[in-house]
Amino acid sequence: MLYSSHYLYEAKEIGTYIIAIKNERLALFSKISDVRTEKYYTGIRTLGEEPPAYIKKDGEYYVFELPGPESVTPLVISLISKGIRIREVKEMQNPLEELFE
Repeated sequence: MLYSSHYLYEAKEIGTYIIAIKNERLALFSKISDVRTEKYYTGIRTLGEEPPAYIKKDGEYYVFELPGPESVTPLVISLISKGIRIREVKEMQNPLEELFE
């Protein structure tokens, strides 16, 4: 089944493969899981506690630059062990967005 969407978070979640067309030509055909960003950003919203002061903030999210999605769980465990109560964890950048830059 071919599904077309400009909503990249949804496409990443439901798709297995990606076909990217640029200037009326096939620019990419790959597994979505193989598409990686150069940097991986995760946003953490807390219940009031603050992570270390050097962590940048984007709105209500403390933004952590990580090597990849596999690093999110260790980050959450580390924050919880320091007494930080986590309200939400959010991927701050979708790797599919880089295809359109």
